[in-house]
Amino acid sequence: MISASRQAGFTLIELMVALLVGSLVVLGTGSLFLTTLQTFQTVGELSRKQETVIFAAHTLSAGIRQSKDDGEGMPYTLQCQINKDKDDQCECTLQDIDKNQPLVTFPRSFDGNWSEDDCEENDLLDDKGNVVEISLPLEKNGEAIIFRVAKRQSIVDKYFANGGASPEESQ
Repeated sequence: MISASRQAGFTLIELMVALLVGSLVVLGTGSLFLTTLQTFQTVGELSRKQETVIFAAHTLSAGIRQSKDDGEGMPYTLQCQINKDKDDQCECTLQDIDKNQPLVTFPRSFDGNWSEDDCEENDLLDDKGNVVEISLPLEKNGEAIIFRVAKRQSIVDKYFANGGASPEESQ
């Protein structure tokens, strides 16, 4: 026999324990969501930097490879100015002088103390004969990513001016 004085349902303690367990699950899920969102934003930022580097490298490389051997025909400049919206950034624009248009704009971040002098543009191209060194300040604290591009025409002239013989063989 079932006693009539006994109630069916949850006690107050069972309800509070269930609410506590439910709250922990919701907080854990929210924390996981925030972590995933931050990771997504970081990956997106890195992807944009990578796209910038690839586009700039491809454009500069193609322009340098097609340039004349005398250093003329490399009409690229890098102009940086302080970003008015963010105190710790410069905004740098890689510009094609011949076409008078910007190719790509990217932020140049700084950590800690920095001055307006840090936002000045660096030498973008360093012509070293058959090879041009390109310096793009894309890393933190304005550090540059440096890569080198060979001028094709001068190398072709060097190796094929002697009827296809390498310079060592012709000596």
